[in-house]
Amino acid sequence: MLSVVLRILRSRNKIGACLACCVLSCGCVLSSNSWAEDVKIETSITQSGVWDSNPLRRKTDIKELYGETTAPKISIKKEQPTTSLALSAWIENSIFNQHEYNTTDFYGRLNLAKKTERLTVQLGASGDYDTTRTSELTTFGIATEAVRHSRYSMGPSVSYLLSPISEISLSGDYAKARYDAHNYVDYHTVSISPAYTRKFSEKYSGLVALNARRYESDEGIDRIVDSIGPSIGVVAKFSDRWSGDIRIGQEASRDKRADVVVRDWTWNSIYSANISFKGDQDLVRFSLSRAQQPYGNGSESLLTTLSLNGEKKVNQLFSVNGGGDYQFSGESQTESRQMDTQFSGKAGLVYHITETLGLTSSYMYKYESFMDDDSVVKQNIVRLGLTYRPQFDSFW
Repeated sequence: MLSVVLRILRSRNKIGACLACCVLSCGCVLSSNSWAEDVKIETSITQSGVWDSNPLRRKTDIKELYGETTAPKISIKKEQPTTSLALSAWIENSIFNQHEYNTTDFYGRLNLAKKTERLTVQLGASGDYDTTRTSELTTFGIATEAVRHSRYSMGPSVSYLLSPISEISLSGDYAKARYDAHNYVDYHTVSISPAYTRKFSEKYSGLVALNARRYESDEGIDRIVDSIGPSIGVVAKFSDRWSGDIRIGQEASRDKRADVVVRDWTWNSIYSANISFKGDQDLVRFSLSRAQQPYGNGSESLLTTLSLNGEKKVNQLFSVNGGGDYQFSGESQTESRQMDTQFSGKAGLVYHITETLGLTSSYMYKYESFMDDDSVVKQNIVRLGLTYRPQFDSFW
């Protein structure tokens, strides 16, 4: 742990520094007696052994990876009738047999909300400082080394109750990704969405929204993908255990490269659907979506994702979890190297040794194909970890 702390203090990355400042700032605010009464703090540290058959999902020159990861985490939550705060920050320090993969990665998530009788203001923010081994949906099978990746995003939203059954809202998001290598392309995305929501009954409500988004590369030849279009949706709470939502729409998009239109405005269908079941010992979630997805090769295209995940508490000592994702990508006009399909399946087991100590194990399999050739990439990941969650009667 001492080595982890020293590497954090020596780190010069902006996200790591911002994350540390966020934790310290919240700690100073929460140290006041008026705040401490409503604050819930959870801490944990996990020590894991890892084996990865193809860490960069290469087509050739595959290097097997094994080693250990140390991951301390802190979560701070505060709930009041008109305000809420949720902050989580964690670090992953990894040491492997292939020394070029050794990293200390930083992650942070922040959510704030303020409510009045009619007005609600929310702010979500996140920051990641890791490598392309963990950050990228795909590496396109290219035989490159893992490079440093940083990403931060901020998404404010404002909603106003027009009446007990109707509401208007405006939400936005800005995200920026940066890579410490020339074979990846830095980019940023901006999106905004005004919406109108109406409650039909205690179980159902509907919405109408307009969605606008821009993807833009930040280096090399300028690449811009603009998207805009309307959507409608329904949110349902079928019972105390079952809930779901569905949203469908049309989106016009245009690709430009160096001020040259390589694909003029084209209409495509977009959608999302979610169904969740939450029981006393079971949790199941199914989701289906089609939306724009940015990639590190300087392109953005529509990505369709189908996923099913679940968790079951067998008894007080054991719980199992598992799931799978299937994704396929639309064709981009600005880049020849593209992912075609990707499948991943996972299964895990948790054994609660004591109230504060738990043993975790997991297995994941990934399969990926590409549009530019007939080759495929396969990956197997096995983890075995020990998690310690200290209990505090009084943190202060």
